[in-house]
Amino acid sequence: MTQNGWTELAILKQQLAFNTTQASMHVFAGNRVVEQAEIVCIPTSTIDCNMSSVAPNRELLKGVGVIGTDSIIGKWLTGIRYCYAAQEIYEEAYTKGGGTSYMIPFLRRYQVCVSSKKLVEELTNTSIHQISLREALWERAFPEQTVDGLKLDGMDRDGSLSQKVFRYHARLHLPSLQPLLQRRLKEALTRELQSQNTKDGWTEVTARSTINRLTIRINNILLVGDELASDSEFFENVVKYLTWSGICEEILQFTPQFLFPLVGWLFMKATRVTQNVTKYLVSLAKKRLGANIIKDQGPMDTIQWIIQSQRRASAEDVAQQTLAYIFGSGYQMPMLISFAMYNLCMHPEYLPSLRDELLQSGGVHLNNKNNELPLLDSFLKETGRLNPVTIFGMPRKVLSPFTFSNGTHVPPDNWIVVPQKAQMTDSANYDDAETFHGFRFASQGSEGTRSESRFSHPSWQFPFWGSVKQACPARFYVADMSKMIIAHLIMDYDFKLARDNIPTSFAWGPLRIPHPLLAFHVRKRETPKHYAHSA
Repeated sequence: MTQNGWTELAILKQQLAFNTTQASMHVFAGNRVVEQAEIVCIPTSTIDCNMSSVAPNRELLKGVGVIGTDSIIGKWLTGIRYCYAAQEIYEEAYTKGGGTSYMIPFLRRYQVCVSSKKLVEELTNTSIHQISLREALWERAFPEQTVDGLKLDGMDRDGSLSQKVFRYHARLHLPSLQPLLQRRLKEALTRELQSQNTKDGWTEVTARSTINRLTIRINNILLVGDELASDSEFFENVVKYLTWSGICEEILQFTPQFLFPLVGWLFMKATRVTQNVTKYLVSLAKKRLGANIIKDQGPMDTIQWIIQSQRRASAEDVAQQTLAYIFGSGYQMPMLISFAMYNLCMHPEYLPSLRDELLQSGGVHLNNKNNELPLLDSFLKETGRLNPVTIFGMPRKVLSPFTFSNGTHVPPDNWIVVPQKAQMTDSANYDDAETFHGFRFASQGSEGTRSESRFSHPSWQFPFWGSVKQACPARFYVADMSKMIIAHLIMDYDFKLARDNIPTSFAWGPLRIPHPLLAFHVRKRETPKHYAHSA
């Protein structure tokens, strides 16, 4: 799923009465945000490019710390800088803000960033009727254009469907699916490697293509079942859909709102990438709906779980919701695995301990206890800590006026976020915070190695999966599948960087993705015969 889970959906847009007498809240910018004088302001324009927006009034920003200038020209210049240096902007503001709130004025809204434990916990504990994750994601991902017209008030309007599908059904059935997933993983990796050039026994694989295709193959099994996932034409159509939807999403960031339908049609309909996937999904949904399958005795996949949870849903509704999950599944896992492989190449000293842990445990065992493989779990959590997909996390759109305890006041239609990249690399939160320590979250005790904290567990210091109360329901699946893939690579292959001096990541606005030129050389190694889960 995407960084805070495409499946995390907040809810009803309910306006709540608000009454305040706090004297510290009296700075008003335009008709959007009011904040107190300690806030650091960053003028940017990358996400909202609506030319009809009202610019903030400079006179009303007196006393507010500003990075850059907040003139119209200044905001556009900062917006251009934001495309390639957003991380620097957030880190500078994070430092100058001293861990309290700061604000980013966009053309159509303001983004209030909070980072202290107290303020993040206040954000976490606030009613979803007052601040909405779902509506923030809607404004960022443009599902009406990218997910075949998906509406805000659609089938999963309150997020309960995603909770049932991923937090309940997926976790419950993953142990039963593990043999199939393990077999398909081995076949998929072999297939992808065979399609690449090999020299002296080493095959080059790219983070951008090979690892992405590998994870799509595995995700499709859970999403649509093994039969359709094994269809090569369907697979290639999903690859094209995810490629074009990602491009469309980014183009829409710079598009005036009145042009959204046109851009969506050009990228998603005229190319037929959406239709070429949904025709398979609708056909499968119709087949399942007409089969009268007994509950909990049918296929173990997302389509079936949606049907079980939404008895009155049409085949088209089931297909659309499944497409939303496909859209959300295409980014987090391949990026995490790419960064983990990079860290293994840069820190090969961790390989002996990780391989020994896998040998002693007999591999990855998917279960609901979430206590296995503490070293591998820690390695992935440390990878995520230093390589979050987005520079900010926990986005919330304010539905009714909201005030933090420090006096920061946010009127409706604005965003509140946590600057997670700066937060997770702050020495106040982690020792030697900017250095990779693969086993940072594991410790050795009298009863052996154990986890100090788990990869799938969010906290105010680790908002990788969102907030504690609204964490991504697919996080357990992503964590388990990532462990399975990395374990397979560690035990069955040797690998090294294909090229030196290639940057780890490429930044585009708030996104941090593996660099397009990041590639690995991979070759088969002799796997210990008693390692059961490599076969």
